[in-house]
Amino acid sequence: MRLGPWDLQVVSGGTFRLDGGGMFGTVPKVLWDPLCPADAENRILMACNCLLLRGQVAGRQRTVLVDTGNGDKQDDRFMARFQMEGRGVLARNLARAGVTPADVDLVVLTHLHFDHAGGATGLDPAGLPVPAFPNARYVVQQRDLDNARAPPHGNGPRTWPGTGSPWPRPGGWTWSRAPANCCPDCGCAPRPATPPASRRWR
Repeated sequence: MRLGPWDLQVVSGGTFRLDGGGMFGTVPKVLWDPLCPADAENRILMACNCLLLRGQVAGRQRTVLVDTGNGDKQDDRFMARFQMEGRGVLARNLARAGVTPADVDLVVLTHLHFDHAGGATGLDPAGLPVPAFPNARYVVQQRDLDNARAPPHGNGPRTWPGTGSPWPRPGGWTWSRAPANCCPDCGCAPRPATPPASRRWR
């Protein structure tokens, strides 16, 4: 799909399962179960759909990734709990699109739940977070970072510790408090959602 100078492509960051009641809230199971069948543990299948943008913008080739899926830094117990698809899913699907992690120069995180931002970082041999996209600048809402560090009631379990940890390197993280241009011809802005500091792409 083309949008202005950008070629847009959905890239899977993997599948996983979450509790159906938690996802549908007050909607009775009799209504949602025929459409999204629950397993024996009442979990429904979910998908991490990341957005890949590529284009010649302001005289240079840009490669932008919106969200990063579950990632693979979680331990086996965590991955089994949510029945995650496996390790290295996003990297393999980016490779099928002809993109390596080093090609990505901008990562926009809509929010810091593990199914959106878990793949932003990996772990080094010492167990410390390192960038999964070593040449990218990362953009996330300041308020969402604050929520991830000190989760308000009800927002903690799906926020993955360490996802937003900064590290010293060129580019680094950009924390924004208002609508902002991430690069020429694209930007993002806060929107009310769950969590409340999510951002929308524009």
